[in-house]
Amino acid sequence: MEAKDTKMGYSEIWEGLKGLSTTNMKATEIAWCAGFFDGEGCISRPNNGKYIQLRIAQKNPDALYRFSKVFGGGNFYHNDIVTPSNKPTELTTYILFGSDAIKALSTMLSYLTVKRAQAIKAIEERGNIRHRSKNNTTQT
Repeated sequence: MEAKDTKMGYSEIWEGLKGLSTTNMKATEIAWCAGFFDGEGCISRPNNGKYIQLRIAQKNPDALYRFSKVFGGGNFYHNDIVTPSNKPTELTTYILFGSDAIKALSTMLSYLTVKRAQAIKAIEERGNIRHRSKNNTTQT
């Protein structure tokens, strides 16, 4: 009998977990997102600080799709880049803006470690900035 390769990627695993929506599962996914964001994400204020932006970039977008399924919203951008070893590759970036970014930070806050202080500052200052809506316009 021939053995079959049972190795699964994030996409296949996530598809299999979709039907297991429980409170513990949600907490586990939020904790996973916080760890992923702590290691790979960044918090910024583009356009002279008019809004908060969360950004995560990866060569393999599977983890980004998993992150986006927890928080929704956001935009995906695909760019061709050249690595330091001159190898062309595609980079996928997921970006959350304004109130969507603040909501994600607030949800992940208790699990964040590396970016916790930045997240607290962004959440506290949200009243002093404009919030960017989904159609990319700014609102006060």
